Amino acid sequence: MPRMWYKATIINRKKNVLMEEIIGTIHLQLSNVGSKSEGVYAHLVLDSGDDYILYQSGHLAMDDAYFKAFDGLQVKVTGEIEPEMNYIRIKDIQTL
Repeated sequence: MPRMWYKATIINRKKNVLMEEIIGTIHLQLSNVGSKSEGVYAHLVLDSGDDYILYQSGHLAMDDAYFKAFDGLQVKVTGEIEPEMNYIRIKDIQTL
């Protein structure tokens, strides 16, 4: 049987990210129950009701102990918003 060779094309698209400062309240929530990605996620909830999941560069969004100190607190988050996914890669968090 002859070998079959396949050519794969990889498309590298630059992410649509915006660096912003956002004020909201951090809530830790158990999410994705029953799936491989089940865990506690840090959500930034804004007064408008908008909800973003926070994560640090180089860390998984779930079960990141860094956010435990901010649970239930109003904060100012500086980071890159990924609007398609409702995630924010944080650069800094300050309590208010």
